[in-house]
Amino acid sequence: MTVESSPPKKSEGVDSAYKEPEFTIDSPRRSNRRAKPTAIVASTKENVRPTTPTKVDPGSARTRKEPASPRVVLDTRAPPKGHDASIELALASLESPSKQQHDLRKPPVVDLKLRLSRALRTELSEFTALKVLRYHLNQKLDVLAVATATPAEPLRAKNGPRHYQITFNVTDPSVAPSGVTEIQIFRPYKDALPTIQAGDGILLRNFQVMSVKSRGFGLRSVQDEGSSWVVFKDEGEPEVRGPPVEFGDGEKNHVNALRAWYATLDTTAMSKISRANGDKAGTGVGKSIAKAS
Repeated sequence: MTVESSPPKKSEGVDSAYKEPEFTIDSPRRSNRRAKPTAIVASTKENVRPTTPTKVDPGSARTRKEPASPRVVLDTRAPPKGHDASIELALASLESPSKQQHDLRKPPVVDLKLRLSRALRTELSEFTALKVLRYHLNQKLDVLAVATATPAEPLRAKNGPRHYQITFNVTDPSVAPSGVTEIQIFRPYKDALPTIQAGDGILLRNFQVMSVKSRGFGLRSVQDEGSSWVVFKDEGEPEVRGPPVEFGDGEKNHVNALRAWYATLDTTAMSKISRANGDKAGTGVGKSIAKAS
């Protein structure tokens, strides 16, 4: 009897050994168990190096979120459609009574004042500003100024030499509008005195600085030292009465600029000048002339 041997069967233990997953851990101390894949993921997250967060500007973020404005393409070849009211609006704004009118030919008062003050430190440095008379007491100076009031008729002095005298006030950008300076001129003859009106420009040469009680400092002519003067009015040539005086185009142009500056002063400034003229009234003429002689 022939017995056919069947092929040997593979044991179940061998098959199970081949089918074990890769995560099987053989350890004598631990039982066979499958490692959880989440552990590897957790360890991977723990090994990641921290990064510094980037600060985001909220303004730029809003800008990026806002949609870009569409471009407007103008066709210059196409004529405008409809009624164009820009010309009517421009003409209406020019004719509006509330719009302040500016004369470009007239320089601003502040700029003109600065130029006049600067001229006394440069090309006309021989002349002195009225503001610094206090530092030149009893000295003889040359001055360019504007008359702020029309003086009374010349009178003879009551004391001292019987000379005719005239007293008036002047100002310049260094003391205006709250300050004026008293000027005293005396001559042996009445016709030699200047004729002054408010707003006239005047050049004074070789006038002595004097102290006026309770009224600051003033200027007076000196008989022996040959004080001289010239008046600049609106029309005609400069008026020279009395001793001869030397002046040129520079002095003439400066005095004309002074007169233009004085004419541009507003009502408030002129009110202050009027009050300053009132403070200078009531001077003792005869006593002052007696001291001068």
